[in-house]
Amino acid sequence: MLSATAVADVPELLSDWDSPDDPAMLAVTTHRTFRFRCANGHHPNVTPQRYLDDGCYICRQRGLRTGPNPDVLEELDESYTPLQDSGVPSLDELWRASEIASQWHPTRNLPLTLKDVGPRSRRAVWWRAQECGHEWLATPGERQKRQRRRCPECRTVLDSLGYHYPDLEAEWADTNPVSAWFVRPTGHTDFVPEWRCSLNPSHRWRMSSVARVNGAGCPECQPSGKSQIELLYFDAAERTFGIASSGRLLTSPTFESRASWRVDIAVPLPEDQLLIIEYDGAYWHSADEKQAVDKRKSVDLLASGAYVVRLREAPLGSLEVINDRYLEIVVYSQAPHPLETLASVREWLDKN
Repeated sequence: MLSATAVADVPELLSDWDSPDDPAMLAVTTHRTFRFRCANGHHPNVTPQRYLDDGCYICRQRGLRTGPNPDVLEELDESYTPLQDSGVPSLDELWRASEIASQWHPTRNLPLTLKDVGPRSRRAVWWRAQECGHEWLATPGERQKRQRRRCPECRTVLDSLGYHYPDLEAEWADTNPVSAWFVRPTGHTDFVPEWRCSLNPSHRWRMSSVARVNGAGCPECQPSGKSQIELLYFDAAERTFGIASSGRLLTSPTFESRASWRVDIAVPLPEDQLLIIEYDGAYWHSADEKQAVDKRKSVDLLASGAYVVRLREAPLGSLEVINDRYLEIVVYSQAPHPLETLASVREWLDKN
């Protein structure tokens, strides 16, 4: 339930968060508005829930998108002519650049060419889907009505995520129930898509297509939302243990407080165990409510079988969690010693 989910636990919100408020202390369903920064550099002030559902309203108002939209051909009057040298494309130019026009069959329509057939023509002509090889007869007008199929046999759609965003299509995980050619960039699906990072295929996460289109990327690769000192400790974890991930989302049937938790640093251990390292900055983690969340998070992670280390920035007190797989270390923001601290963590692990 989003009412129990913090903004910091939703990667598509965290990646665009541009407010001084702590996203870990705010529910997604809060009615307050906050500043975000979208992929196009806009700074909308909007509630987290609205930004998650609709993305950047400034982009929507300005009609920003990738590629020409065949829908506009239905709305343009045939007498429409652009101003000379204005840079505004003509109706013919829009038609020839459309996704539908790219499927014009190269041989079966001869002697007709694409120039002989307009977007509203009632003449049935041949089309070909390059990716599957299927061919069919239809008028241009028919192709722009109803479900607007890219291929009527495969039932892929026009204006799909796969067509307009090939870089995102490359990260679309094969575990999803349909391919990216069945999903429109801003359309809703009955599942949250899974993605596979193109830089590190071991990174997998779930995120809406709207968030990806608005610029959200792999939460483990992106430093957005992570403090500089946290990144120092992450680098030290990689050096100490050889492999570590940052911002990983964990789920477990043993969790009681939440369905999932996003952790600062995760280190894989032998026998499928995990070492979780959390950095608790004094400014954000001093409030009683936040300390209660930190304690519940630690208890849930321990219940899943993980080893949990919390780096508690002075003058924070102890969370008073009692468990053989739990360790607290006092650290200092003005005098960090990441490598020495991680060495002591490794020594503690070796004794356990």
